[in-house]
Amino acid sequence: PAYCFGEAQLYRQLRLLSGLRSWVQRRLGLALVLPVGPRGLPGAPFPAPLRLVVGAPLEVPHIPQPSKADIDEHHARYVSALQALFARHREAAGYG
Repeated sequence: PAYCFGEAQLYRQLRLLSGLRSWVQRRLGLALVLPVGPRGLPGAPFPAPLRLVVGAPLEVPHIPQPSKADIDEHHARYVSALQALFARHREAAGYG
């Protein structure tokens, strides 16, 4: 797993058409995001310090036809490892 501290500070969410975007999300389950940076420019990030931390690789067996239980088990392992990675590095990254 890997986690990037500071990523959420790179862009602001444009409020344009927020009612329509909320309706689309409720109806279709599709979030229409409009991230903008300085001066409202899309794709241009705000200056923000980033800290990327990478954890140890997770061993995942190749399962040709994984069951829902198989998927849930390995997803839970990934989420647990990601949460531990965040907890281990959050203070050093300024999120303590």
